[in-house]
Amino acid sequence: MADPFAKIHRLLRAGMHSEALRLIYDRERYALRTPYDGDPNHGWYVVGDILFKKGRFLDSAYAFQLSVESDPDDPQAHMALANAHSAAGDPTKAETSLRAALYLDPANPEILFNLGNALFDQEKYSECVSVYREIGKNDPTLYTQAQKNLKLAGDRMKHKRL
Repeated sequence: MADPFAKIHRLLRAGMHSEALRLIYDRERYALRTPYDGDPNHGWYVVGDILFKKGRFLDSAYAFQLSVESDPDDPQAHMALANAHSAAGDPTKAETSLRAALYLDPANPEILFNLGNALFDQEKYSECVSVYREIGKNDPTLYTQAQKNLKLAGDRMKHKRL
């Protein structure tokens, strides 16, 4: 049997996000269309990704939440939900989703980095410093960024004490 998502992914690669969204999502019923409803985790994740790329962060958070609900053990869905909350300006909800993702994938440096950022955005500087320090050198890009953010968090902590 052919992958029902193949056409959706072809459209997305071609930049045809609105067409892909019309195929996969029924706006009238707030539901995935058949056959995409057969894999709700993947279907809602794709809908969330399209809405995120369109700058519709609250709508994308709703879709990613449905993806998480359909498969609570998917760390990528939790991380996508966190990114939508972060983009919508809610670092507290982002932190909650990132902690769920980290529970499922504890060694993922990207999750750690995003969690550090969510804590930083909430001015929880001592917590974010601890999280940034967990990012190892095996991911040089994130390690370098985490080191910069460590310095920023340290500076912010010093200024708070003054």
